[in-house]
Amino acid sequence: MQSFLSNPPGLTVSTGTVLRYVDMPPGATSPMHRTVSLDYGVVLEGEIELVLDSGETRVLERGDICVQRGTMHAWRNCSQTEWARMLYVLQPVKPVVVAGKELGEDYGGMQGVKGSE
Repeated sequence: MQSFLSNPPGLTVSTGTVLRYVDMPPGATSPMHRTVSLDYGVVLEGEIELVLDSGETRVLERGDICVQRGTMHAWRNCSQTEWARMLYVLQPVKPVVVAGKELGEDYGGMQGVKGSE
């Protein structure tokens, strides 16, 4: 266990599916970011706003699912008093190519997030 904690896997792994729980404090917003995986985000508790780099937003409630691939996005806990919890399922996929350019990972300066393997 200590070995895993000192060297956790990347956000995604090329050999399988990753399942992550993320707890967001009241009012917290993640940096705008992009993964190189097919992502399923499920709201388990609270109300979460999905923010796209286009400025478009969607508010997701408990039980709602968001599926994304190659989008720049951020998450915001809508509550100023309650924590929110998300479940993410991330699967490796072929890179997204737009206008001949491969879109890579962009974690927007997120602290403690190791790149995909």
